[in-house]
Amino acid sequence: MVDDMAVKMALADLAMRDHDLAKADVPDAYMHGKRQARPITFMALPTTLGHMRAEDGSRLCVQLGTPCWGECAAGYEWSIARNKKLTEFGWRPAEDVPDLWLFTSAKGMCRLLIVVDDLFFTEDKALKQSLTKALCKSLSKTYGDVRYDANPTSFKGYKIERDRPGRRIKLTFPQKILEAVREHLPDLLE
Repeated sequence: MVDDMAVKMALADLAMRDHDLAKADVPDAYMHGKRQARPITFMALPTTLGHMRAEDGSRLCVQLGTPCWGECAAGYEWSIARNKKLTEFGWRPAEDVPDLWLFTSAKGMCRLLIVVDDLFFTEDKALKQSLTKALCKSLSKTYGDVRYDANPTSFKGYKIERDRPGRRIKLTFPQKILEAVREHLPDLLE
């Protein structure tokens, strides 16, 4: 997972160079991974389905053949599958920056920052988000409808306000502040 400093640096670079910004989300990402040297596991049915039984009256369970959200290894297994696809599509990992990927064309560059299944793109303005759109289209063929947002106002808990065509970007963390107030000082919310 890309860290906060890399996100802030990418946004600062984006503002300075007046690059385009986009984000996308891969649906059900964990389930697209492959179990790596661990057995298939089983999960009890939710209590709302506890009345369901096999023909012989025994309790049913769910067999987990793919990684599932909540399993410790699921994020790692998804990242292996995702990184393989990115490499196949011509992207390359940035040296010494986990979950930062680069794609360079004759007309410019696109940077991809990844937080599990959330993709955050900064792309040279001249490309008109063509590399971003191409990757989302390719990923959609493999993983289902990859939802794409050409002008996001948030990412990784940050609220993003952009002065464009100016070269300023403002980051705030209002949701985290509200969550902290709700937990520690709920009387202040009113």
